[in-house]
Amino acid sequence: SYSLRTALQGDHPAGAVSLFGDTRGDAQPLASVTLSSPLHEVRVAIGPEGGWSEGERSLLLDQGFTPITLGPRVLRVETAVGAFVAGLAVLRDLSAGR
Repeated sequence: SYSLRTALQGDHPAGAVSLFGDTRGDAQPLASVTLSSPLHEVRVAIGPEGGWSEGERSLLLDQGFTPITLGPRVLRVETAVGAFVAGLAVLRDLSAGR
């Protein structure tokens, strides 16, 4: 089976911004993310609707991921993916000065 640990193995771009969707109180709003350029590499982990387990959350934090929230509502996975992509597109446009 494919696990989170397996997904995090391998080569990842140096300096990539690593984010994971989280509903806990210490998660930062997506709007607080700063991209240094529109070409900045971004890794995103979106978990199950029931949230990350403590072990998965610890693994993501240990791998340098920052917890990000899309707001107070729990979104279905397919909705969260679209919301993250749209939010990152806006952040890329802002970093490009558009």
